[in-house]
Amino acid sequence: TTIGDNAFELCTGIEEITILNTVTSMGKYVFASCDNITIKCQSESKPEGWDELWCKNEVGKTYTVVWGAN
Repeated sequence: TTIGDNAFELCTGIEEITILNTVTSMGKYVFASCDNITIKCQSESKPEGWDELWCKNEVGKTYTVVWGAN
């Protein structure tokens, strides 16, 4: 239910990932340096327990996020 800060940092081979709706806590910069990733979230919008910087990298780039994915 928790994904910590920088959890997938430097996992450059990840092109797509689905975050289940059971994830209630997400740290900051979870996907740092995952340049070409698409993040699919089962939730319809960002849950309250997710850090504001969860889908950004250290230089401010925001990754592609698809909300309401199945």
